[in-house]
Amino acid sequence: MNWKPLLLRSAAVLAIGLPIAAIPASADPAAQQPSADKVHELVARLSDDDWKARDKAQEQLAAMGEAAEGPLRERLREPKLDAEERSRVEAVLQKLEAARQSGPSRVTFRKSAAAPAEVLAAITQQTKVAFAPGTDNLLADAKPFDADFTAAPLWQAVLEVSSKTGLTFHSLNKDGQVVLQPATTDIPTAPAAAAGPFLVTLSRVEVNISRGRDFAGQKPMNARNNDFQSPPCQLYLFAWGEPRLKPIRWFVDSIEECVTDNGAKLEPRRGWGEGGSVTGGRVNGLGETQLTLLGNLEGAKRIERLRVRARFVLQRQTQKLELGDVLTLRNSRQLVGGFPVEIVQVNKVVDGQYAYELLAKRGGKSQAEWELFKALLDHHPVRLQDAKGTALGFSGGGASYGPDEVRITNNVRCEPLGGGGKAAGEPVTLVWEFPSEVEQVSVPLEFRDVPLP
Repeated sequence: MNWKPLLLRSAAVLAIGLPIAAIPASADPAAQQPSADKVHELVARLSDDDWKARDKAQEQLAAMGEAAEGPLRERLREPKLDAEERSRVEAVLQKLEAARQSGPSRVTFRKSAAAPAEVLAAITQQTKVAFAPGTDNLLADAKPFDADFTAAPLWQAVLEVSSKTGLTFHSLNKDGQVVLQPATTDIPTAPAAAAGPFLVTLSRVEVNISRGRDFAGQKPMNARNNDFQSPPCQLYLFAWGEPRLKPIRWFVDSIEECVTDNGAKLEPRRGWGEGGSVTGGRVNGLGETQLTLLGNLEGAKRIERLRVRARFVLQRQTQKLELGDVLTLRNSRQLVGGFPVEIVQVNKVVDGQYAYELLAKRGGKSQAEWELFKALLDHHPVRLQDAKGTALGFSGGGASYGPDEVRITNNVRCEPLGGGGKAAGEPVTLVWEFPSEVEQVSVPLEFRDVPLP
């Protein structure tokens, strides 16, 4: 599948209601590989007498990726370059830079009978994404194979190496390293869909609840264990993105097609997503995204095709709010992520336990901005710290959601976040790091031949 993103960049804080800039898709360099002569020919056409020829050349150069960058920068150094051509060259370079920032890391490696460890080393060197400790042991008995990657996206390379070595993708660990595991008959390779720098794996599929099937990879925490309100089909998905992009959320905005092997068409359950999306969840972390599909599965043995339109949210800038003397705070009004937020209070509940309450309001923002902000609240919580700067451990809480406001009340205990059995002091400082600018990337994803239980 070619990497064809639509980038919706927010020019202001979480201003994502309407696309401000749409960056056209770049063709896969592995498919095009334009010659130097072709690139120079198109650069020359930017000054053609026919404006249609100029427009077409500009569009083709933007689609060529990095191959066009050198000749374009060389052209910019021409002292007699007229204003229109300069503007066109700069516009193409801006598009190439945007595509590079949000596009996939790529791998070029060709060798017959290559040792698996050698291929992984090349992937790490070129993408800066490492493999988890112990991967060499998993590859100890793997046979050499013919590697032929030409500007292949990272995830494509990882999935291909895994399939040729009897391994399967499991997850990214907390250090952003790729974790692989052996594929077995009992735990087969997880169905996966990759697009650009993003990967979505299917961890489990259920048909009603009497029939479920697990795949390799991260395990869902909330798999159903009874048939209460069981839908015809439930999928458990995990989303992954290259760590350098700082992906923080993802959404399935639409199901474009879902067809079983006996021709049945499945539709998503409506009304469960955020901001009009079908479903959504975190990226690169614990917690699966559940996708509920409705339809007649009688006699079906597999999902033949599942095509979705997904949207990934990337963090571009961060705002840090820091308030002292938190036990004296009352109705402190702040602007967080562009939204009005009131720190209602921080108070002592019992010895060693404290609670904070905050109220966030829509404040005239669009529905799309508001829904994204609410989704990010869960991923970027407030931290209370003691006098030594130790973050206090979370001990429960909840939130109430209205159409235009969210009220959150959480409890903390006087021990370090993450536990460890040590004691911490009472809260002194409130620290809140929140995305102040995000970028949204819309991508197509496709799963094929997903076996049903």
